[in-house]
Formats: sequence, structure tokens, C-alpha cells
Amino acid sequence: MIDIQSKIHDSNTIEFKVGYIAQPDMPESDFVMNTWIFMPESLDINRRTFSKAMFYQNVHSHIRLITPTFTLAQLTSADNMPFRMLVRAINRLERFNNPRALEKFESEVKMAASIFKSTLRDTYRMVLSEGGQPDHCRIMTKGIDTWLNQYRSLYSTVNRLNNTTAKEYYQFADEFISNVTEQHLFLLCSYLKKEKRDTWDEVKTDISDLLDKELAYKKDMGYLYVEAQSTDNNKGFIHRAGMLKKFAESNLFLAVSKRRNTFLLEQLAFMLAAGLSMIFATMIAFSFQQTYGNFTLPLFIALVVSYMFKDRIKELIRFYFAHKMGSKFYDYKTSMSIHYLKLGWCKEGFDYITPDKLPPNVQQKRQRNTLLEISRGVNEQIILYRKKMHLKRKNVSKSSHYPMEGVNDIIRCNLFEFMRNMDDPGVPLYANDGSGGYSEVSGRRVYFINFVIQCTYQDITTEYYHYRVAISKNGIEDITAIL
Repeated sequence: MIDIQSKIHDSNTIEFKVGYIAQPDMPESDFVMNTWIFMPESLDINRRTFSKAMFYQNVHSHIRLITPTFTLAQLTSADNMPFRMLVRAINRLERFNNPRALEKFESEVKMAASIFKSTLRDTYRMVLSEGGQPDHCRIMTKGIDTWLNQYRSLYSTVNRLNNTTAKEYYQFADEFISNVTEQHLFLLCSYLKKEKRDTWDEVKTDISDLLDKELAYKKDMGYLYVEAQSTDNNKGFIHRAGMLKKFAESNLFLAVSKRRNTFLLEQLAFMLAAGLSMIFATMIAFSFQQTYGNFTLPLFIALVVSYMFKDRIKELIRFYFAHKMGSKFYDYKTSMSIHYLKLGWCKEGFDYITPDKLPPNVQQKRQRNTLLEISRGVNEQIILYRKKMHLKRKNVSKSSHYPMEGVNDIIRCNLFEFMRNMDDPGVPLYANDGSGGYSEVSGRRVYFINFVIQCTYQDITTEYYHYRVAISKNGIEDITAIL
């Protein structure tokens, strides 16, 4: 199973979060994700201006384990797994107080923080999907308060360990939990004020009290918080929040080793090219030598010409492999592991293709059917980005005592190079008022880049996704899922 979520990461970058979920009854799982990128020809993105190397410079992939899933009710139960494992790690550290026990404590602290963030995000989305009902909002605020009290009840125990490093790990996670709590509560406030004013009037006291309580706790603990009158635009808070996020989520990131996938094939092809070109040059030399003899002018000319052709033949064969045969192979292979446990590998490939090589389902998903779109002068360039993921389900399960389902591949695609040849976004226009007058208005020029993604699991199930990105010279403006 493959799950995809898209968003704008920053003004120049879009992000696809791809979840590869391995089935528990399958020892090994194979996933294929093919992405066709359709760009207006006016952007001048082609083999000459945007090479394979440039593409990989602008596409970055971060692979990590999928955060274990818990509902807010499960997470706040009396015997929930993250709290139980954290207590066990504290007791072990108190008993042994060695580097191994400290490492285990650090891991459990990070996992508890990551699980809380994931649960809080899912709960917030559930509240929105259910229309922001008052009961759901109260369940969310009560669950947050319960978890915060439960986690912070361990503070005195951690403090008694007389281990400064353990105390700092615990506080890092506590500060991270506080930040994500405020973030999601403020998002909920903003949503309710704009969309559900009646609900906001009912629950604003509960939310405001929890936010005030959290601010007081931050001040008491000496944690950084957002200040309305900050003299440095809260740069210190933003930097520390980013560091805390990396700390909490580092427990899930995999060790990866990336290398060229076709290195051996390339070397064999280059050897073959050199051999064929040498055979050609040698045959010409032997032929002219038998006809004209040694040390003659015709033989000299034949040797020079044959070596000229030899070099061209070698380069032509190299070109054929790189641009023809190369499209049938993947460019890079990334091995994935955690704690020296090999979880699988991922391959990726890139190439330009022509419209006649598009599968029918992709052509249909692209929906380029109007006469204007298919007319001359509005053609498209098409990039095909291919990924293949192979997971060993048994090793994924062994990677943690938590129930692990698979991996997330976070793909960030920087589109800055696509903006170089765009016209200015501002366009002066005139609006006719229908009575002989007019008014000057400002228009906005955007370009549309289409991503059609084909996801296949075990060659059994195939799903298609279509995203349209509106982009101008000032950056990415919108990303829309096309059904």
C-alpha cells in the first residue's frame, strides 16, 4: 500500500510525503512510483538546459520509519505503551546507570515525543474533518492536558537519577511537546474563529485556559516562547524549535547509503565501445597494409582516418548507453538500515520522454484534451522520475518494539530552476465597466506544472494521483489535487 500527501514546503519547494506500508503477511514488499512532470515548453526545460545531474541536485529524499499510530484515547489510557516503555527505561537507567541504559532512555523519550506529535496532528485533522464539533474539541483539549500531566509526572523521578544528560534529554522532549501543543491549539483556534464561530464561543474557555497554563509552564521552566514584541522576530525560538524537532524525530530516520546503480553496466558498455572501435580501426589498418604495404602514404592516411572514426564510434556507443539504454535502468540505489539491520533498498531513475510514450491511463489523468491545449505553440516537456522501493517486512518489524508498518519517503522538489524564464507575475489589465468607461486592474500571471503519479504495489494494485502546481516568478502559489 502507498499513501501520498502533498504540500508546499517553502516558496520554491513542494513536498510529497510517500508512505510505503508493507503488508504483515508478505516477507518482502515491492513498490513502484512513477512520476510524470508536465511543464510548459515556454519554460525552456529540456535535456540541454536541465540535465540529469541538475535534477538530482534539486530533488532531495529523506527516508524514515513511519511513526507508530496511536489514537488520543489510546495514548492517554492508564497503561499506554509509550508511557509504560518510558517508565521502564527510567527504571533501567536508575538501576544500571550505564551508557547503554542512557541510550535506551534517550530512544524512548524521542519515541514518546514523536508519537505524541503524530497523534496530535491526526486528532486535529479528525476534528476538522468532523466539522469542528464542540465535543470533539473538548476531547482534544482534555486528551492533551492528560498526556502533558502524565509525561510531566515523571520529572521528579528523572531528576532523582542524578544524571544531567538524561535530565536534558527529558527536557528537550518536554519542550518539543509543549511547542507542538501550542502549534495545534492555535491552529484549532484560527479554524474555529473563521469557520465555526458558534463552536468557538462554546470551547474558547477550555482552549484559552490550556494555552495560558502552557505559557506559564514554559516561563517557569525557562523554555523559549513566541513573543509578540520580539526584538529579533523570534529568531531564537524558531532556531531552537527546529533543533528540537530534529532531536525528537531523529529516532525514526534511517541510515542510508547511496551509490550509482549502473556503474558496472556502464563500465562494461564503455569497454565494449572501446573494443568495437578498436576492431574497426585494426581492420582498416590491416586491409590497407595488405593492399599498399608498409610505410606508404595511403596506409598513413588510412590509419589517421580509422583512428578518427574509432574515437567517434566509441563516443556514439557511450552516448547510446547513456541516453537510450540508460532509460531502462535506475540511476541510483539507496540501501536503508537502522541499528545495523538492513530494511531494504530504494532505486531511482530520471529521463525525458515524448508524449507518444505516455501510458493511456497517464494521458487520461493529465486531461489535456482541449483543442487549445494540444495546438502547436503550447507543447509540453515531460520528465519521468521513477522510484522502486523494496522492504523486508520482518526486519521492519524487528527495528523497534513498537508496531512498525513501513517507511515514509519525504521527497522535496525545488522548482527554482523552472522559474528562470518566467515572465513577471504582474500584468496590467483594463476592465470594461459596460458604460463606455474602464478601470485599471492588476492581473497575475501563473504557470501550471502537472505531476501525475502512478503507484503500484506488488504488481497487483495500481493507483493514480494528479497534482497541479501554480507557480510564478515569485514562487509556488498553490498545489491542487485533481480528482
